[in-house]
Amino acid sequence: MRKLIAASQTTRDRVLIELLYGTGCRISEVTRVRLEDIDFKARSIRVHGKGKTRIVLFGPQAERAIRVYVGERRRGFLFTCDWPRQWGSVYRREKTWVGRWVDYGGHDGKPAIKQVALGRASTMPYWQAKGALRKVIRHEHALRPEREAPPCPQTLQNSVRRTGDRAGLGNVTPRTLRHTFATHLLDHGADIRTIQELLGHVWLQTTQIYTHVSRSNLARTFERCHPRGR
Repeated sequence: MRKLIAASQTTRDRVLIELLYGTGCRISEVTRVRLEDIDFKARSIRVHGKGKTRIVLFGPQAERAIRVYVGERRRGFLFTCDWPRQWGSVYRREKTWVGRWVDYGGHDGKPAIKQVALGRASTMPYWQAKGALRKVIRHEHALRPEREAPPCPQTLQNSVRRTGDRAGLGNVTPRTLRHTFATHLLDHGADIRTIQELLGHVWLQTTQIYTHVSRSNLARTFERCHPRGR
Protein backbone atom coordinates (compact mmCIF):
# COMPACT_ATOMS: atom_id res chain seq x y z
CA MET A 1 0.00 0.00 0.00
CA ARG A 2 2.87 2.37 0.74
CA LYS A 3 4.29 1.70 -2.72
CA LEU A 4 0.90 2.35 -4.35
CA ILE A 5 0.42 5.64 -2.55
CA ALA A 6 3.96 6.74 -3.41
CA ALA A 7 3.30 5.89 -7.07
CA SER A 8 0.18 8.09 -7.26
CA GLN A 9 0.94 10.86 -9.77
CA THR A 10 -2.17 13.01 -9.36
CA THR A 11 -4.39 14.08 -6.49
CA ARG A 12 -7.19 12.02 -8.03
CA ASP A 13 -5.02 8.90 -8.07
CA ARG A 14 -4.14 9.46 -4.42
CA VAL A 15 -7.77 9.86 -3.34
CA LEU A 16 -8.80 6.81 -5.32
CA ILE A 17 -6.18 4.58 -3.71
CA GLU A 18 -6.83 5.96 -0.22
CA LEU A 19 -10.61 5.47 -0.51
CA LEU A 20 -10.58 2.00 -2.02
CA TYR A 21 -8.15 0.76 0.61
CA GLY A 22 -9.46 2.89 3.49
CA THR A 23 -13.17 2.08 3.07
CA GLY A 24 -13.28 -1.28 1.30
CA CYS A 25 -15.80 0.10 -1.18
CA ARG A 26 -16.55 -1.41 -4.55
CA ILE A 27 -15.40 0.63 -7.55
CA SER A 28 -19.03 1.19 -8.56
CA GLU A 29 -19.74 2.70 -5.13
CA VAL A 30 -16.67 4.95 -5.12
CA THR A 31 -17.44 6.20 -8.64
CA ARG A 32 -20.81 7.61 -7.58
CA VAL A 33 -19.80 9.18 -4.25
CA ARG A 34 -21.00 12.78 -4.03
CA LEU A 35 -19.47 15.48 -1.84
CA GLU A 36 -22.84 15.84 -0.14
CA ASP A 37 -22.50 12.20 1.02
CA ILE A 38 -19.23 12.86 2.88
CA ASP A 39 -19.33 13.72 6.59
CA PHE A 40 -15.85 15.02 7.41
CA LYS A 41 -16.61 15.40 11.14
CA ALA A 42 -17.58 11.74 11.49
CA ARG A 43 -15.17 10.67 8.74
CA SER A 44 -17.91 8.69 7.08
CA ILE A 45 -19.46 8.39 3.62
CA ARG A 46 -22.95 7.34 2.62
CA VAL A 47 -22.46 5.03 -0.35
CA HIS A 48 -25.02 3.50 -2.68
CA GLY A 49 -24.56 0.12 -4.29
CA LYS A 50 -25.95 -3.39 -4.69
CA GLY A 51 -29.48 -2.05 -4.22
CA LYS A 52 -28.90 -0.52 -0.79
CA THR A 53 -27.25 2.37 1.05
CA ARG A 54 -24.70 1.97 3.81
CA ILE A 55 -22.21 4.03 5.80
CA VAL A 56 -18.47 3.46 5.44
CA LEU A 57 -15.66 5.00 7.46
CA PHE A 58 -12.33 6.53 6.44
CA GLY A 59 -9.22 7.70 8.26
CA PRO A 60 -7.28 10.97 8.50
CA GLN A 61 -4.99 10.16 5.54
CA ALA A 62 -7.98 9.71 3.24
CA GLU A 63 -9.54 12.90 4.63
CA ARG A 64 -6.45 14.95 3.78
CA ALA A 65 -6.31 13.45 0.30
CA ILE A 66 -9.99 14.25 -0.34
CA ARG A 67 -9.67 17.86 0.86
CA VAL A 68 -6.65 18.48 -1.38
CA TYR A 69 -8.41 16.97 -4.39
CA VAL A 70 -11.77 18.75 -4.07
CA GLY A 71 -10.36 22.18 -3.15
CA GLU A 72 -13.23 24.66 -2.95
CA ARG A 73 -15.86 22.33 -4.41
CA ARG A 74 -18.74 21.57 -2.07
CA ARG A 75 -21.28 19.85 -4.32
CA GLY A 76 -21.37 17.28 -7.08
CA PHE A 77 -19.60 14.00 -7.65
CA LEU A 78 -16.32 13.48 -5.81
CA PHE A 79 -14.59 12.19 -8.94
CA THR A 80 -15.05 14.40 -11.97
CA CYS A 81 -14.42 13.84 -15.66
CA ASP A 82 -10.98 15.19 -16.52
CA TRP A 83 -11.61 16.32 -20.07
CA PRO A 84 -8.38 17.05 -21.96
CA ARG A 85 -8.02 20.47 -23.58
CA GLN A 86 -9.23 20.50 -27.17
CA TRP A 87 -6.73 21.55 -29.84
CA GLY A 88 -8.63 20.45 -32.94
CA SER A 89 -7.08 18.76 -35.96
CA VAL A 90 -5.60 19.90 -39.25
CA TYR A 91 -5.86 17.99 -42.51
CA ARG A 92 -5.21 18.68 -46.16
CA ARG A 93 -8.08 18.96 -48.62
CA GLU A 94 -6.63 19.11 -52.11
CA LYS A 95 -4.42 22.26 -52.00
CA THR A 96 -5.77 23.76 -48.75
CA TRP A 97 -5.15 23.18 -45.04
CA VAL A 98 -8.46 22.76 -43.22
CA GLY A 99 -8.95 23.06 -39.46
CA ARG A 100 -11.57 20.98 -37.67
CA TRP A 101 -12.88 21.13 -34.10
CA VAL A 102 -15.94 20.46 -31.96
CA ASP A 103 -18.11 23.44 -31.08
CA TYR A 104 -20.13 23.36 -27.84
CA GLY A 105 -21.94 26.67 -28.25
CA GLY A 106 -25.15 25.39 -29.85
CA HIS A 107 -28.48 26.41 -28.32
CA ASP A 108 -29.70 22.81 -28.24
CA GLY A 109 -26.70 21.77 -26.13
CA LYS A 110 -25.45 19.32 -28.74
CA PRO A 111 -21.83 19.55 -29.95
CA ALA A 112 -21.26 20.28 -33.63
CA ILE A 113 -18.30 19.76 -35.93
CA LYS A 114 -16.89 22.99 -37.39
CA GLN A 115 -14.30 23.50 -40.10
CA VAL A 116 -12.36 26.46 -41.48
CA ALA A 117 -9.88 26.96 -44.32
CA LEU A 118 -6.48 27.94 -42.88
CA GLY A 119 -4.38 28.64 -45.98
CA ARG A 120 -2.79 27.18 -49.09
CA ALA A 121 -0.69 24.09 -48.47
CA SER A 122 1.86 25.25 -51.05
CA THR A 123 2.80 28.34 -49.01
CA MET A 124 1.94 27.31 -45.43
CA PRO A 125 3.74 24.47 -43.62
CA TYR A 126 1.73 22.12 -41.42
CA TRP A 127 3.01 23.53 -38.12
CA GLN A 128 1.92 27.02 -39.17
CA ALA A 129 -1.52 25.75 -40.09
CA LYS A 130 -1.76 24.12 -36.66
CA GLY A 131 -0.88 27.43 -35.00
CA ALA A 132 -3.50 29.24 -37.07
CA LEU A 133 -6.14 26.76 -35.93
CA ARG A 134 -5.29 27.34 -32.28
CA LYS A 135 -5.86 31.06 -32.73
CA VAL A 136 -9.25 30.35 -34.27
CA ILE A 137 -10.27 27.95 -31.49
CA ARG A 138 -9.34 30.52 -28.86
CA HIS A 139 -12.34 32.61 -29.90
CA GLU A 140 -14.81 29.73 -30.37
CA HIS A 141 -16.90 27.61 -28.03
CA ALA A 142 -14.32 24.87 -28.04
CA LEU A 143 -14.07 24.15 -24.32
CA ARG A 144 -15.91 21.06 -23.18
CA PRO A 145 -18.60 22.07 -20.69
CA GLU A 146 -18.54 20.62 -17.20
CA ARG A 147 -21.27 18.07 -16.83
CA GLU A 148 -22.99 16.55 -13.83
CA ALA A 149 -21.69 13.04 -14.32
CA PRO A 150 -18.89 10.97 -12.79
CA PRO A 151 -16.29 9.16 -14.85
CA CYS A 152 -17.15 5.59 -15.79
CA PRO A 153 -15.85 2.87 -13.44
CA GLN A 154 -13.50 1.63 -16.17
CA THR A 155 -11.70 4.99 -16.14
CA LEU A 156 -10.97 4.68 -12.42
CA GLN A 157 -10.06 1.01 -12.77
CA ASN A 158 -7.47 1.99 -15.36
CA SER A 159 -6.07 4.60 -12.98
CA VAL A 160 -5.57 1.95 -10.30
CA ARG A 161 -3.95 -0.41 -12.80
CA ARG A 162 -1.53 2.25 -14.04
CA THR A 163 -0.61 3.18 -10.46
CA GLY A 164 0.08 -0.48 -9.73
CA ASP A 165 2.31 -0.71 -12.79
CA ARG A 166 4.29 2.36 -11.72
CA ALA A 167 4.70 0.85 -8.25
CA GLY A 168 6.06 -2.37 -9.78
CA LEU A 169 3.26 -4.44 -8.26
CA GLY A 170 1.78 -5.91 -11.41
CA ASN A 171 -1.96 -6.33 -11.82
CA VAL A 172 -3.58 -4.24 -9.07
CA THR A 173 -7.35 -3.77 -9.31
CA PRO A 174 -10.00 -2.10 -7.12
CA ARG A 175 -11.00 -5.59 -5.99
CA THR A 176 -7.40 -6.14 -4.86
CA LEU A 177 -7.67 -3.12 -2.57
CA ARG A 178 -11.07 -4.21 -1.24
CA HIS A 179 -9.58 -7.62 -0.49
CA THR A 180 -6.58 -6.00 1.21
CA PHE A 181 -8.89 -3.82 3.32
CA ALA A 182 -10.67 -6.88 4.69
CA THR A 183 -7.50 -8.92 5.17
CA HIS A 184 -5.69 -6.18 7.10
CA LEU A 185 -8.69 -5.67 9.38
CA LEU A 186 -8.76 -9.38 10.10
CA ASP A 187 -5.01 -9.47 10.70
CA HIS A 188 -5.32 -6.69 13.27
CA GLY A 189 -8.08 -8.30 15.29
CA ALA A 190 -11.38 -7.20 13.71
CA ASP A 191 -14.14 -9.79 14.02
CA ILE A 192 -15.72 -11.23 10.90
CA ARG A 193 -19.16 -9.71 11.60
CA THR A 194 -17.69 -6.20 11.72
CA ILE A 195 -15.85 -6.78 8.45
CA GLN A 196 -19.10 -8.08 6.92
CA GLU A 197 -20.85 -4.84 7.86
CA LEU A 198 -18.04 -2.63 6.56
CA LEU A 199 -17.90 -4.49 3.24
CA GLY A 200 -21.68 -4.38 2.82
CA HIS A 201 -22.06 -8.14 2.46
CA VAL A 202 -25.55 -9.54 2.98
CA TRP A 203 -24.31 -13.04 3.77
CA LEU A 204 -21.54 -13.90 6.22
CA GLN A 205 -20.38 -16.69 3.89
CA THR A 206 -19.37 -14.02 1.35
CA THR A 207 -17.12 -12.34 3.89
CA GLN A 208 -15.52 -15.60 4.96
CA ILE A 209 -13.69 -15.92 1.63
CA TYR A 210 -11.22 -13.38 3.03
CA THR A 211 -10.31 -15.43 6.09
CA HIS A 212 -8.09 -17.93 4.26
CA VAL A 213 -5.59 -15.17 3.48
CA SER A 214 -4.88 -14.71 7.18
CA ARG A 215 -4.01 -18.27 8.12
CA SER A 216 -0.49 -17.21 9.06
CA ASN A 217 -2.00 -14.72 11.49
CA LEU A 218 -4.31 -17.41 12.86
CA ALA A 219 -1.30 -19.66 13.39
CA ARG A 220 0.53 -16.94 15.30
CA THR A 221 -2.55 -16.29 17.44
CA PHE A 222 -2.92 -20.01 18.15
CA GLU A 223 0.72 -20.31 19.23
CA ARG A 224 0.42 -17.22 21.43
CA CYS A 225 -2.91 -18.00 23.08
CA HIS A 226 -3.37 -21.77 23.33
CA PRO A 227 -1.74 -23.57 26.25
CA ARG A 228 -0.54 -26.30 23.88
CA GLY A 229 0.20 -23.95 21.00
CA ARG A 230 3.96 -24.13 21.42
